[in-house]
Amino acid sequence: MGVWTAVDRGNGGGALSHTVLPAALRAALDADIARLDARQVTLAARALIDAYRATPERPSRPQAIAPDAWRAAYLEMRVPATHAAIAYVGDELARWIDPGAIASLLDLGAGPGTALHALAPMLPALTHATLVDRDDDLLDIAERLARALDGAATVSTEQRDLADTARPAPADLVVMAYALGEVTPRDRPRAVERAWLNARHAFVIVEPGTMHGVERILMARALLASRGAHIVAPCPHASACPMRPPDWCHVSVRVERTRRMRQIKHADLGYEDEAIAYLIATVAPPSPAAVPRRIVARPRVTKGLVTLPVCTPTGLATLNVTKRDAAWRAARHARWGAPWVPDAASSLDE
Repeated sequence: MGVWTAVDRGNGGGALSHTVLPAALRAALDADIARLDARQVTLAARALIDAYRATPERPSRPQAIAPDAWRAAYLEMRVPATHAAIAYVGDELARWIDPGAIASLLDLGAGPGTALHALAPMLPALTHATLVDRDDDLLDIAERLARALDGAATVSTEQRDLADTARPAPADLVVMAYALGEVTPRDRPRAVERAWLNARHAFVIVEPGTMHGVERILMARALLASRGAHIVAPCPHASACPMRPPDWCHVSVRVERTRRMRQIKHADLGYEDEAIAYLIATVAPPSPAAVPRRIVARPRVTKGLVTLPVCTPTGLATLNVTKRDAAWRAARHARWGAPWVPDAASSLDE
């Protein structure tokens, strides 16, 4: 089910906008959760939180918590953040491919089908989606939730472990979100390679924005590059990642907390920030002119100065934009994780 890395943070430079679940999906989730006793779901949700904090890579269900309550807790507590993360990456994907060219979607490690709900509104030509997961009960939930989609796409499910040697049918877009952490380190390269071979146009990987999540992204990046994939985001280059511990490449996505989420977490804020790492690889090469610099940390805003930490084709750099620069307005609204496009008169301090 992926790793939980939601935290409370202040806005800082480049404030994040809240991501809210579509009303139809929210209603479908509530209906599915309501099939169980609310007290059981609350207990399971708190156990889920504790499990992620204790063993975030592969959290396990306590024996005292029933499987159905555990899944309902996952729907309650994790689907909003997962949806926000994948929707964020979907917006980035639209910079690099024509959404109208995507007629089929393959989601590996689909869980309750969250990626389908996040991406379907962006894919006007989508006619079929295949959801693959090892948990047959989660796939049953995915089929129920899929009825909330307003579109003509048909949905099929396949119960299979990602380490399985069998391959599903190819698709225009292949997604593997919050799934690599549930594959053993030995099997991860094979799982990534098989997924890439199934992608006709693009392959998207989303992982938690932890050091372990980024390690999995970097493994996949190196493997895909060796197989001829074009890494188009978030990297503005094909060289080795220039970031070194204690820093690592990730971005933060803001998620709205429901009243129930605030009650369960004993939280006051109406939002939380989900740290994610991701990778977008395409079969066709991108336009060289489209490769931007990428803002790799929260911009720092002081009086008369915006400092943008960026990754460039030549490595990491700090871009200082002052009120005298033509890029001042753009810098004031710049966001962590976004491409930095303006070529303005500004100082670049390596």
